[in-house]
Amino acid sequence: MKLENDRKADRQYTVRSVPERLDRELRKRARLEQKSLNRLIIEILSNAVSPDAIADVNHRLDRYSGSWVDDAEFDAAMQELDGIDEEIWQ
Repeated sequence: MKLENDRKADRQYTVRSVPERLDRELRKRARLEQKSLNRLIIEILSNAVSPDAIADVNHRLDRYSGSWVDDAEFDAAMQELDGIDEEIWQ
């Protein structure tokens, strides 16, 4: 199941009689996750039908987790960025 902008499968659904509490919670969650309500509902439905489909979307950067290594040369190069230019921040 593909979630990412599959325009060939661009379908629309109308859901009626959504309980007020459900509407409120969905909108709250969408806001907290900084997603559109539409995107959130698609993810929830996709996860309900095929949990693996949503897992791919939410874990695309996992391969980088834990891969950081100490690098003195990089740290030295970044040290210049740690300061605050007082003229800019007055």
